[in-house]
Amino acid sequence: MTQANCPLAAQLKALPRDQRVPLIERAFSERVAAMFGVKAESIDVDAPFPKLAPALRDVSMRWSGLIEPWVKECLGFRHFHLYEASLSGSIGELARYLAGELEPIPVPTAPLENLDDCSDWGWSALQPLARNAGVPGKMAVVLGAGRSGTSLFRTMLTCHDQVYAPNELHLLSFNDMGQRRDDMQRHWQQWMDIGLIETLRVEFGMSHWDAILELKKLAAEALPVAEVYARIQSRMAGRWLVDKTPAYARNPDCLIRAEQLFADPPKYLFLTRHPYAVMDSFIKSRFYRFSGPIWGFNSRNPWQAAEMYWTVTNRNILSFLKTLPVERWARFTYEGLMQDSDNVLGEVCRLLSLPYDERMRDPFQSGASITGFLADRNRVDYSLADAWRDKRPPHPLSRLTREIADELGYPLS
Repeated sequence: MTQANCPLAAQLKALPRDQRVPLIERAFSERVAAMFGVKAESIDVDAPFPKLAPALRDVSMRWSGLIEPWVKECLGFRHFHLYEASLSGSIGELARYLAGELEPIPVPTAPLENLDDCSDWGWSALQPLARNAGVPGKMAVVLGAGRSGTSLFRTMLTCHDQVYAPNELHLLSFNDMGQRRDDMQRHWQQWMDIGLIETLRVEFGMSHWDAILELKKLAAEALPVAEVYARIQSRMAGRWLVDKTPAYARNPDCLIRAEQLFADPPKYLFLTRHPYAVMDSFIKSRFYRFSGPIWGFNSRNPWQAAEMYWTVTNRNILSFLKTLPVERWARFTYEGLMQDSDNVLGEVCRLLSLPYDERMRDPFQSGASITGFLADRNRVDYSLADAWRDKRPPHPLSRLTREIADELGYPLS
């Protein structure tokens, strides 16, 4: 359901911002009352969540059990992110936040001048390695901006029996697991554990809870990221390990780190998509709320954040790949993947020296584990190849964005 066909969202948007607040407060008071067996009238909307119920002390619990289901169903938001849940300490604060989120997004009138001005960037720096860490095994890295189809791409890859392509691992960005835990907690990005939890379950046979405990143990030990990769590679038995983590491209040091960790130089799979489609998806998925802590775009207009997201990512990737031998990387387009999946995936297999596996064409029919943003779908929507044609952003684009689009062969009307 979207805001366009959600009756309550339409009703709230028709009201002034301050008049939305009491209606949202009442809705959440009724939810809390139903969840914990109390009367809605007795709930103090300005009381901290833990005072309403001890279970609401945990932000993840509030997000998954109380807030996100209602926001998606009743307000028509495609996503409401964990980081957003951390911003509100009471029902009243949450209601005021959501009332504001129903406001139209302002459209910038002038193009961005400095796309590198990410003043909100606050992640720890990567420390240089004295020598190559020498992690054994076959390694490939998917590079691309989020909302470019990277999740579908990696799910297609993992249908091959000689490839293991888990959800986002979020390893190259950190020196060790202790720093990783601390940075994730500071920015409310605990969701970044999803790929490692999946890997511990699938490749190490752990339960979900045991996988969480194992990550806590690795963080307490401050285990180097190189050792984590080595442990995963020890389970590959000759298969390719494919790491698809779009956030790597935000920091050029992360891309360089991939060259410093592995005994055999990695292969790189660069997936691009037309900027209009990526920006539109960025806005609809509310990535400007989700990616701000990762990319440092909190202070930006959402449309400008969407543009920076596409442009900075692709610029960093292009600059990095130009330093590598051409036989170690290849570029693929989302549009091509949708128009001729067999040809594109065949090229991927040739780069990895693998025979083509037809099951890769449609992971929904191949029994692949469908996770993340794909979980709401049941098929590959090939029509999205042309989604960019009617998705022109409402604001003027920067010179750098136009230059990168031209280099990648994407027409801008």
